[in-house]
Amino acid sequence: KFERLEEELRIARQALAALRKELLPSMAESIADSAIEVGRYRIALTAEGSLDAKLATQLCTMVADRIDGIAAIVSDGRLLIATATEGEIHAGQLARQLSEKTGLRGGGGEHQAQLGGADPRSLSDYVTHLKALLADV
Repeated sequence: KFERLEEELRIARQALAALRKELLPSMAESIADSAIEVGRYRIALTAEGSLDAKLATQLCTMVADRIDGIAAIVSDGRLLIATATEGEIHAGQLARQLSEKTGLRGGGGEHQAQLGGADPRSLSDYVTHLKALLADV
């Protein structure tokens, strides 16, 4: 009986993950609609606790490309950063600068980065630091 319940739970989790993946484009659109202008850049920031790491990363990239700017999502203790594929901002460099201001640890590459230890309740602090960093660019 226990094995049957485990299998049902596994199947239900897979179905939920598939549904969340289907919702990514509409979630990206909603987050993109809240993007703000910081100097010559558009940024969108949010906390999204209902997605696993892979989907949260995909969502962050979708938002960055949709706004042709920078997206940051706090999810599962991490601050994910994505920059538009045609953009001039390097996500890894931005993450390193942000880590100096916030105490979070991490890094990344040209278009994706992540910082560990992020708290969704500190989203406004991350926004403030990100705005300050972009104002200097």
